[in-house]
Amino acid sequence: MGQIFDRLSGILKSGITTDTPNFADFMLKNEDDELRSIIDDLNNKKKEQNYSKKDFEDKYSKVNVGIDQAYQILKIDSATSNDDIKIAYKNRIKEYHPDKVSTMGEEIQSVARIKTQQINEAYSLLKKIKNF
Repeated sequence: MGQIFDRLSGILKSGITTDTPNFADFMLKNEDDELRSIIDDLNNKKKEQNYSKKDFEDKYSKVNVGIDQAYQILKIDSATSNDDIKIAYKNRIKEYHPDKVSTMGEEIQSVARIKTQQINEAYSLLKKIKNF
């Protein structure tokens, strides 16, 4: 935004100091084209940021957790008892629950949602396997 105001200031100053109207028209047209270019660049950058955020969520939100990954996600091994699996699940959920990071940035909230989904899937898989 600061660049836009600087350009507008330059336009006004150049129109005041020159006596020829053709020069002022020429400057206005050049500055207008340059302002459009700056605004387009800013809009494109914003679209790229939104696109990359969407890609990140698409890539990591579709989680298919395998048995080995489930143990890694919950930070336990295959010999862990059912009660210890429940405790590990509760501890991991406490770390990454989205409500804990609700005041932080959107990226952190997105990561928390994805991690919570992974933890829930891992726990569900182990519950099915171990029948508890």
